[in-house]
Amino acid sequence: DDILKVLSPLAPLSNRGEPLRALLCTYFFAAALVMIGDVNAVAPLLTMCFLVAYTFMNFSCCLLVWLRSSSFRLPGIHHQRWRLYYIIVGFSGFCICISIMFMVEWVWAIIALTLSFMLYLRINWKTTERQWGSALDGVRFQLAFNSLMQLEDSQKHVVNWRPQILVVYKLKLEEELNGLSNHAILTFCSQLRKGKGFCIVACILEAEHQDEESLRKAAIEKSVVKSLMKSEGIQGFAEVVVSPSWAEGTSYIIQLAGIGGISPNTVMLTWPSNWQTQPLKAKNFATVLHMALVSKKAILAVKGVHNLP
Repeated sequence: DDILKVLSPLAPLSNRGEPLRALLCTYFFAAALVMIGDVNAVAPLLTMCFLVAYTFMNFSCCLLVWLRSSSFRLPGIHHQRWRLYYIIVGFSGFCICISIMFMVEWVWAIIALTLSFMLYLRINWKTTERQWGSALDGVRFQLAFNSLMQLEDSQKHVVNWRPQILVVYKLKLEEELNGLSNHAILTFCSQLRKGKGFCIVACILEAEHQDEESLRKAAIEKSVVKSLMKSEGIQGFAEVVVSPSWAEGTSYIIQLAGIGGISPNTVMLTWPSNWQTQPLKAKNFATVLHMALVSKKAILAVKGVHNLP
């Protein structure tokens, strides 16, 4: 996989499909250690090699069982008793191996663990290019899932209330791509920093049919919105909804945005301009306000947003 460039010359296989170069390198490396001629010096090195392998093998087993990895299926893993058994055994093996390493030779133990950690950092850095899976991604998922389940009820209390804003606006894609700024409402939202909540920026893409072209354009708009949020310093998520009308799409996003305890409790949108002479704008605006109120969400209707500093 070309993770370690220094080992690339050992990668080619022989005509019979054997890693001959790698085997020869391993042989000469092992022979060099044996030629030290002192068993007391060789034994700690060999012990560290085995114990490091067993340490991370036990830790990996414990982690994969805890994460309920679908690719790691041990007998009885779906039963709580056996899951607990595997987790305890794996973690105990990890701790025992670490303890033995330091009891045998603490200096070599520190060196071995340091080299292992550096190798992990190197591989983790290179895997962003190789698109490998990572157990840490599984850890993040499990922690996020557990937190969402716990937040489901706690966020309903007044003490834990935070403004979780759903920003609804219509992105003018061509103007943004041409460098013409037309996202004043995002600039205004970025100034609301003291609430310590999160933000979802939702754009409504009006299209009669949800065909491949509409979905492709929605993906482009989503990437543009993400870049705008990053430039404005807004921490949150971007969503684009394909809908026949702006009012209908806004209704969808108000009902479905968020998950669990991090669902928006506030809807922010711009006050429609020239609504007196354009009844459709006024009707759509009233429809959105009604949907937000029915959903028990607060409303921030920003008037004259383009005149704000």
